[in-house]
Amino acid sequence: MGEVLRTLAVEADRTAQPLGLGNPERLRAWPHVRLHSLTYERLELLDPAKEAPPDGTEPQGARVRSAQLWLGLARAALAGQFGADEAPPTTPAVIAQAIDAHPKAEGYDQVIVGYLLQITEELKAAGGAEAVELRRRTSRLIRAMKPETLRRLLEMGGDFAQRQRFALDATHGMAVDAVLEIVRAAADTSNQSISHSLVRMLSKLAAHAEQGGAAAAEDPELRAAAVPRRPRRP
Repeated sequence: MGEVLRTLAVEADRTAQPLGLGNPERLRAWPHVRLHSLTYERLELLDPAKEAPPDGTEPQGARVRSAQLWLGLARAALAGQFGADEAPPTTPAVIAQAIDAHPKAEGYDQVIVGYLLQITEELKAAGGAEAVELRRRTSRLIRAMKPETLRRLLEMGGDFAQRQRFALDATHGMAVDAVLEIVRAAADTSNQSISHSLVRMLSKLAAHAEQGGAAAAEDPELRAAAVPRRPRRP
């Protein structure tokens, strides 16, 4: 780690060229560290006067942050599979497949969970088209992951209370069917059983919500009630 920090601390004007423009192999010189060069070919300039909606509901910063979080999640999930100057695939199915295929590793899982929590926080506060797209992508990602992968990620939440908090936070803004997958994984991770009748009821609600539109699919009271809670002592 000291060598990595020393390399990054060198001023660009003291070398022949910036680190990110040099040999890509130099960015992969350390077995447990992945560096990505900053590229601009996929960036576009936005005119706030033209891009901002008339009602001002979706600030430019919110749109940029939503895109940054999803791209960051894609890079983390597919780390090592693409060069530093290559943009990773951003489709939910591809990201889910990469997370499923990755062997259990605490550092990797913590990074993925960290991005999911940041996305959750963004969905709580953001609105507009970008938030809808981020919510759709995240819900599809959760549905595409294997149940054992979700359990593996939920284990990063620590004890029961922390896992419950993780599950509740992660379900904010997601479609009900994605919430149901998280609830099942949270129950398994906490060694709790979940009523088959409740599962059937939630499945029916998910189908009804999908037909009834996004507003029904994102009922916060349903999400809060669905998260497994510690049984009361007699």
